[in-house]
Amino acid sequence: MGIGKSAQAIAACDIIGAVDVLVICRAVARENWRNEFEKFSQTKRSFNIIFSGSDSVGVLRGVTVCSYETVHAVLSDRDRVFDCVIIDESHYVKEPNAKRTRDVLGKTGAIHRGKKTFLLTGTPTPNHAGELWTTLYSFGRTRLNYDQFVERYCRVRDTSYGRQILGTDVSQDKIAELRDMLAPISLRRTKEDVNLELPPITYGDIVVKPGKVDLLMCHSFRKWVVPKDCTADLLKILEQELGVINGIVNGGFTDLAMKALEANAKSIMTLRRYNSMQKVEPVVEMIAEELDNGAYKKIVIFAIHRDTIVTLQERLGKKYGAVLVFGGSKPSRIADRIAAFQDPNSKCRVFIAQIQTAGTSLTLTAADQVLFVDQDFVPGNNSQAAARCHRIGQTKPVTVRFVALADSIDQHIAGILRRKTSEIGVLMDGVKGKKKSTTRQTKSINELL
Repeated sequence: MGIGKSAQAIAACDIIGAVDVLVICRAVARENWRNEFEKFSQTKRSFNIIFSGSDSVGVLRGVTVCSYETVHAVLSDRDRVFDCVIIDESHYVKEPNAKRTRDVLGKTGAIHRGKKTFLLTGTPTPNHAGELWTTLYSFGRTRLNYDQFVERYCRVRDTSYGRQILGTDVSQDKIAELRDMLAPISLRRTKEDVNLELPPITYGDIVVKPGKVDLLMCHSFRKWVVPKDCTADLLKILEQELGVINGIVNGGFTDLAMKALEANAKSIMTLRRYNSMQKVEPVVEMIAEELDNGAYKKIVIFAIHRDTIVTLQERLGKKYGAVLVFGGSKPSRIADRIAAFQDPNSKCRVFIAQIQTAGTSLTLTAADQVLFVDQDFVPGNNSQAAARCHRIGQTKPVTVRFVALADSIDQHIAGILRRKTSEIGVLMDGVKGKKKSTTRQTKSINELL
């Protein structure tokens, strides 16, 4: 991640003489691809960005950029063939039954509309080796169907709800087979390959005491105090969700427990959202002090919950020019906010973003500081987000910090992230890390409140 996949794909288009190019990417990255072509291409091409999912967009020449949601509009002309198709962040088409996977990799998908096809991703297996199947099958590297592939290359467990994938089978023979399948179609750059260009990146944890939560000012919690005070009912729900968490992790924060937490994310969402809001006050105090003391010039803050993002922007916006990006933000506004943040002379010193929305494709190298108020249950998503700052163009060492609420589940997620990232590393690099686990439970909800 962050070492020039876009630049290499664009250079490859120039080398093979590709004039008509289709780029399929996340909606948030459409404008960014225009900038990338202007920066790296030596060939002049017209540029088209598809914003609408209308039935037909006509015959477009040059570079055509669309999102996964609007690719069907481009493919409405069944005879349309591109010199090259670039599928950005291709791990977004890892689910065999998803509509966007069918639109891109299916029998009539975009992959068949290019004389050449490039898939770009920094995290080809965010969770387990089974997520490689769509790529390997589409490129003719395996004849196994999805179920057979998962059975052979993943650790699985049969439950009353069906088969559950626990992770990658890291036995040497299976890993060797996967590498042999990947090798002919892969060009992989690691940060070690460009060590002279990229500064180091370090990770750390910050444990904070819970701050006060103003329920009235939080959209998600306002219903508990307006039109009448129902905080007692909220307390019961938080206690119930804490019970769910402790029941899942009672045997330790294992891979299986983490999978169960991810599967039960909706049933513990109120508690996670409340814990997130408890971190806002200490985070604002810490960031303000660091900026005022000149510890760094700019910082990128990632979170999951909208209330957290909005409240952080409200508290940091006036003095530090904080801008925010979350689901639903207009691409044009996102581009303007990125430009303001990247401008070394602007007053915009804080960029606050939702992990799922801004965790890929964007470049935020104006900052060498990254702070995660929340973490995603999928380790690859957190790694992708951190790479927004640690990528080509960064000249300073990057520091990534994860904020954890004292004696809460947040303290344990970082350990799970390391284990799962290590599991992916076994497949891609052959480097196996040590596993750790903990049986520590969270405090009672009364203590947290």
